[in-house]
Amino acid sequence: RAGFSVKFAGRSRARYDRYPLGWPRGSAGPNLETFAQNLLNDRVIEQSKCLVFGSRGGQVVLPFLWQELGERVPPAVVVNAGCTEPYVSATWPQQAITFLLMAGQDVFFGESPEAYIADVKSKVPAGNATTAILFVNEMYHVPQADLLG
Repeated sequence: RAGFSVKFAGRSRARYDRYPLGWPRGSAGPNLETFAQNLLNDRVIEQSKCLVFGSRGGQVVLPFLWQELGERVPPAVVVNAGCTEPYVSATWPQQAITFLLMAGQDVFFGESPEAYIADVKSKVPAGNATTAILFVNEMYHVPQADLLG
């Protein structure tokens, strides 16, 4: 399709794919924060129209970008709503355009779907009208290809 391209900037299990200091089992760089800083330094973020984050990227990379750029971060799709986790310390920009894709079969939430959704909604800034949440009961932590195709 003309004018549409996808670039993978990060990968699961890469050398930097670990939590930074301050997180449980966190470590000094390279880690997800240093990866996020490299994305900024390499101008990947300013050249992007939309960002897609997996679980840990939503927990660490997106909040780091919010901390550094605020509402200038491009719209983001966050699989597993990682940016709502308790260890996330960055302030969620009021006008951040964010799509949270939540998995009903995620092994990490462990509560009722209603409680899980309510908890995630409570982390979105009050008055925010630019965040959407989609809960897919049949989806696992890593989305199955047949659900995405």
